[in-house]
Amino acid sequence: MGLIFMWKGPPINPQKQKRGDIAQLRRTSNDGTMRNALPSNSRLKWDYIKDYDGKFVIPYVIAGHYEKGEKKIISEAMKKIDKNTCLRFKLRSQEKDYIEIQNKEGEGCYSTVGRYGGKSVLMLEASRIGSCIQPEVVIHELLHVIGLWHEHMREDRDKYITVHYENIQKGYENQFAKVLSPDAVTYGVPYDYLSIMHYEKNAFASPRTISMEPLDRRYLDLIGKQKEPSRNDYLKVCYIYSCSVCMGQKIRLTTTERPTKKPHSPTQTTRPYSTRGYVPVGKNQAVKKHLVAHYILGYSYGILSKALDKRPSKRRNGKLPRRGRINLHHSRSGRIDKYCSLLQYEKQEYYYSHRMMRRRYCWTILKHRTPSWPTAVLLCCI
Repeated sequence: MGLIFMWKGPPINPQKQKRGDIAQLRRTSNDGTMRNALPSNSRLKWDYIKDYDGKFVIPYVIAGHYEKGEKKIISEAMKKIDKNTCLRFKLRSQEKDYIEIQNKEGEGCYSTVGRYGGKSVLMLEASRIGSCIQPEVVIHELLHVIGLWHEHMREDRDKYITVHYENIQKGYENQFAKVLSPDAVTYGVPYDYLSIMHYEKNAFASPRTISMEPLDRRYLDLIGKQKEPSRNDYLKVCYIYSCSVCMGQKIRLTTTERPTKKPHSPTQTTRPYSTRGYVPVGKNQAVKKHLVAHYILGYSYGILSKALDKRPSKRRNGKLPRRGRINLHHSRSGRIDKYCSLLQYEKQEYYYSHRMMRRRYCWTILKHRTPSWPTAVLLCCI
């Protein structure tokens, strides 16, 4: 008997399919009850079964037909969430509430947000028409099941994006509904342009238009194109389920919302200036606690002016002024000169990857040379 191959269609983009990827929005309009993430006391949480190690169990069954490679993608997506949260996906035995993963032609990709009792359908089409079996799509839908709504539905989204309702296709306006304050639960996590739960700039938009525009235009071509969950995605899941360990680290649980901070800057490939190498940070504890040093190529960018740190430091030694400004200037030789007091640090250095620098609140400069090229060290708040 010969092998029978089933031809699969092109990848399905949930952001462009009819009726979206959230089951509740497919059958109802926006009634103001939507949330960015389920409250920690929500009845829709998957918290009624605990495993031997204290992790919450989400039972599932695969009802649709998938090839071996497709099942592996689904399994790896589940394991990735298991590894970074206090949840675990396990094959159903006799549990009353569970997820049924279905594969029906023409249905696309969608799921419910949270546990609604009994069978919760997670639709992942893999047919001749198209396929949802892509790692980022599967993780996106699984995070819906766990309890996350879309990032662009946050109440505070107007501070970070502009929604162009005039460009949205008729009938899809509810995909951009903004949550109301009493129901918005963000757990104080900053708005995340790089969330895997964020839609693209042209989601549900008319041809050659965009439906969303980040106020920080560096993210215009980044939103909705992430392949992995961000740190904030996992963090919100951990807050929903009161995980004591999140992403392999212990976290402090909070019951009240903290002021929302500014979103993270783009990753290294999208920074507005060139960087390289590792980051040396002085042994000075005040610096180690609040600041991280970052290499800047002296011949690449030489215009920057930021306010110095106005907070008192435990180990000032008269070197870090309370007020002042920094002016970076590069001459033809490519060297950067500084016009401010220098914060001295001891010879012993701690090395951190440059990826650890998330925000760019920069306050002071240290001149630092290497055998190959002149540099300055920019200290930034973390």
